[in-house]
Amino acid sequence: MVRNATVWIFVAASSVASIAHAEEGDGGRAAYVKATRYFEAEEFVAALPYFEQAYEQSGRRPATIFGLAQCLRSLRRYADAVRYFEEYLATEPDNADEVRETLGLLEEIAAKQRKEQEAEAKRKAEEEQRAAEAEARREREETARREAEREAAAAEAEARARLAAEAVLESAPPPPAPQAAAVVTTPEPEPEDDSILSSPVFWILTGAAVVGGAVAVGLVATSQPTTYGGTADVVLRPLGGR
Repeated sequence: MVRNATVWIFVAASSVASIAHAEEGDGGRAAYVKATRYFEAEEFVAALPYFEQAYEQSGRRPATIFGLAQCLRSLRRYADAVRYFEEYLATEPDNADEVRETLGLLEEIAAKQRKEQEAEAKRKAEEEQRAAEAEARREREETARREAEREAAAAEAEARARLAAEAVLESAPPPPAPQAAAVVTTPEPEPEDDSILSSPVFWILTGAAVVGGAVAVGLVATSQPTTYGGTADVVLRPLGGR
């Protein structure tokens, strides 16, 4: 019932505003007429930009303020509607009592809507936070999984390389037995004979003395008679003389 009365008031105000605009020039009249037609057809989304245009072009005439408030109310934008209804009441319109009644209801609805919007915003924020935490946890798990796979692949490659090296060692022929190294011995120098008999000088002198003695004996024998019993005879006998 309140809605029907408000719509009736709006239509009446629209008619008065249309006449005023016609008398005073356009001043947003064309935009206001379009807005009114969309509103009456309950095309509130289409009507809103034309109400806003008429509101600005008309210098915020009461009819455009009221029409904009009603359009916002129909779009369930109650907080905005309350603001424009309050602006409309400040012009001291004839339908002030009806507008105050509507305004009281809208303020209650707007307060409830604000709480619902705050709760919805909080719920969405919590959902986004949970989603972000879940995504971060998923990324950590994915990173850990990839790291584990990388370590497992590295360990497997190392094991394969070790097995391949062992196989090569097993298939290789055994190394030859080490041969004993030839021992090279250096002959020890013979000890030097320090005795006089090993000296060549001794034998040279001895030989010279023997030869000299023989020569001397020969000389003596030839210079004396060779009668038996002489000195030469005695000396030569040991030497093989006759």
